[in-house]
Amino acid sequence: MQKGYVTLGVRELQDSKHFWNQGVGLPECGQWPAQLALALGELELLLDATGAIPIAPGLEMGLHRTKDQIEETLRNLSNLGFKPFRGPKDFGGPLGFEAGVRDPDGYVLVLYAGESRELLNTRPGTV
Repeated sequence: MQKGYVTLGVRELQDSKHFWNQGVGLPECGQWPAQLALALGELELLLDATGAIPIAPGLEMGLHRTKDQIEETLRNLSNLGFKPFRGPKDFGGPLGFEAGVRDPDGYVLVLYAGESRELLNTRPGTV
């Protein structure tokens, strides 16, 4: 896998940090004024509250986890006040057991346990 990053424009860095770092469990790997980088495997998730990056509610990001990890992440998020709007359950598709939850800026995080490598061919707009 190649290294890289994804940037999300956010309103309040601390609110986003609670969701992504404390709720989802992504570790911090860098911090600058109004920006925070979190490790996401070989990628980094850069949360940017400078106003230079537009906030794009509805943008969907999928993270593969085991069913137990999904349930643990949902408990962590629930303790922070974030509840899933979809699932958790097995919807019968390539994602298998999944749950969808929105971060403070409306970005959609899908946690899924499916193993299908054809996943990218079944979700329109997935990169």
